[in-house]
Amino acid sequence: MNTELRIPPHSEEAERGILGSILLDPNYSIPKCNDIGLKSEAFYDRRHQTLFDELLSMYRVNGRAMDAITIADWLKDKGQLDKIGGYDYLIQLQDSTLVAAHIQHYADSVQKSHLKRQVIEQASAAIDLAYRPGTAETELIQSMQNFTLDISASEKNTGKEEAVASILQMYADAKAGGTKGVPIQFQKINSFTGGAPKGLVTVLCGRGGKGKSMFLGQWLNMLGKEGIPATSLCFEDGIETTMARMASCRGGYSHFKMSMGDGRPDWDQLATDCLGKVRAYPVEFVSKKMNIEQIRNRLFQDRETRGIEVAIIDGFKDISRPSTKYNDTGFEEYISQELTDIARRLNIAVVVVLHLQKIPPNVEIDITNIRGSAQIANDCRVAWALQDFVSWNGAEKEKYGHRLQERDEYGSPAVYAFSVIKTNHGKTCRVPIQKQLDLSRFDELTNETEQELPL
Repeated sequence: MNTELRIPPHSEEAERGILGSILLDPNYSIPKCNDIGLKSEAFYDRRHQTLFDELLSMYRVNGRAMDAITIADWLKDKGQLDKIGGYDYLIQLQDSTLVAAHIQHYADSVQKSHLKRQVIEQASAAIDLAYRPGTAETELIQSMQNFTLDISASEKNTGKEEAVASILQMYADAKAGGTKGVPIQFQKINSFTGGAPKGLVTVLCGRGGKGKSMFLGQWLNMLGKEGIPATSLCFEDGIETTMARMASCRGGYSHFKMSMGDGRPDWDQLATDCLGKVRAYPVEFVSKKMNIEQIRNRLFQDRETRGIEVAIIDGFKDISRPSTKYNDTGFEEYISQELTDIARRLNIAVVVVLHLQKIPPNVEIDITNIRGSAQIANDCRVAWALQDFVSWNGAEKEKYGHRLQERDEYGSPAVYAFSVIKTNHGKTCRVPIQKQLDLSRFDELTNETEQELPL
């Protein structure tokens, strides 16, 4: 074993370079430090931590010229001069830095060393936790994952210049028809809401047996075709049914008729080809029920290893919980808050299927109809409803006419509405969709002047 005393990673030269740059040209150097997000805790030397904070304080108060003399007076008045090494040390800092233009390089070096020290500290804490009797492995894993995500989030914090560039790029993408979230199969919804927002929880609700899982299968097929990594926690229907729907949607054949032995002869090869393509999608499936801690660990792993952008949980009621908690609204609130935290930490879209309270068949669904704790509806930032009963307004009737009254081969209404019943910015919308039960999909309804939108 190596018993040599090891000094934590740091760069004295880079730390001195930052402080010297500020003394030389504070009007250039301090805004740079703010843009970079440099904090005093990134410095290893305690003297440098104190001096950095005081330089920023002095600049904020009066912005006066900073040289060894003026900063010495400031530090002396605050009783800090001796703590940072005295007047002679200030002179050394100022003389050792020739130009302020290299402050970006110095700051990058200091922040990288700080990150290494954080990793060492967290690894040491994890080792101590692992040796502690009674520590569950899930607690240990979650501790490390939380640290990793916190570091990733801090690395993604951008300065003002990067933020401006990001905002302008978002505007350009939106103008070109792109979405800021994860797109769904209905283009009008994408245009209005930006798809499923990343970093937030979206709820999907609807009456039982009206096509929620079919919608998800169609969406997963679209995500797979576009190469968007996703994880489907298909607790309700399982992997086989979900993949069968995806393949049916892709190939345009009837999974139902195939499963009843009534498929066309050419569908055998078509199904084989489509299932092979679905298997190759960047979509992974979990059908074994999990508790919320297991879901958290799985999604953290998938984000780290596969870069998932969306997690779909079908459904909320199937998340495992202790037998004494099945009707506990407080425990439902805990699960809802955990899902919100997962979405935020991983910056992914988390979409959860929720069931409804008992409501009359001739009533449109709204956010208050969601079953369970009201906290679930409050925590989500977007809510979608698959409306099998719709009171169409005059403009919709004029645009789509008799198509709104179409029935399927079983005599049921063929036209639903996909409604956004809650959004982060307060506006709601809906689009008529036509149920294609045999093809495991919904088509966005068009009028005579519109062309069918590609799936």
